[in-house]
Amino acid sequence: MLRIQFLAPAAGSSALDWWLLMREGLNKVKRKGIDSTFMLISWKIWKEWNNRILIFNDQRRNVNQTVVEIIDEGKAWIDAGAKHLGSLGWPLTQGAGRTRIST
Repeated sequence: MLRIQFLAPAAGSSALDWWLLMREGLNKVKRKGIDSTFMLISWKIWKEWNNRILIFNDQRRNVNQTVVEIIDEGKAWIDAGAKHLGSLGWPLTQGAGRTRIST
């Protein structure tokens, strides 16, 4: 969706190692976009974990619902001024409304 080739993390590597590898060879704007994307996805996964494991909301979403929430949150971040996310070609960054993913 972001028009960037992401390599699968090597066995035994940490998320930090993978993130730093993804930043290599990118210009400053795209590096900032990768950084924002990494933070956004990490935050949304953490929130989903809280919803599932902890007693906060006792809500469970499937993978497609979680991906849609990440995309919608990314759009909101772009609308709020996170211009570097837009540099990565976030899907459907123009236009309002919720994202739909067909299964």
